[in-house]
Amino acid sequence: MSINLSRYNKKLILMSATIIVGAIFLLGTITLSNINAQSTERVTISVDSANYVPLTNVPGANQLKVIVAYQTLDPQLVNNKINGVMEVLAENGTLVKTSSFPAGFLLTESGRIQFASSFTDPTMQAATANIVLMDFNKTNVLSNAVTTNVTLGGATDPTAEEGTSDPTAEEGASDPTAEEGTSDPTAEEIFDPFAGTDE
Repeated sequence: MSINLSRYNKKLILMSATIIVGAIFLLGTITLSNINAQSTERVTISVDSANYVPLTNVPGANQLKVIVAYQTLDPQLVNNKINGVMEVLAENGTLVKTSSFPAGFLLTESGRIQFASSFTDPTMQAATANIVLMDFNKTNVLSNAVTTNVTLGGATDPTAEEGTSDPTAEEGASDPTAEEGTSDPTAEEIFDPFAGTDE
């Protein structure tokens, strides 16, 4: 049985088939792109709170403290040691300090991590912190990156960041007992292994 199609109908069928194959290819590419994007972000982080305040026990020193909340998306990472990196930039965008965890830390399903660095430069009135979680050796990024901006004597508005607000945090309040390398005693389950972590 032979079907006689006019030249117009043949072109129409060929054009329709080309459009369908192109759409399938495009959809497959978009789907594959989404899969790859999801697989690179194995942990999500958000800024819970941040402040930049004078240290009461070290005259002339100021401390930037950022608490980051995290949620582990990849169950294979749970109970493994990973690392975190905080880059601190001055108001003019110059990298001032990079801090990380010398011994890493054990990742759980979710929690909060405290990043802290101290500065003795009296001209540094504001700071920007860029934070990301990485593998233990700091070679592969495991999370999204978060950025927070703070001014001396103040705290960020966590609702303006990617994070959630901390209703117990007072603007500009510092914990005089919390130095770089110690955990904040008012915040439970915050991991803070910063002892000589500035690079």
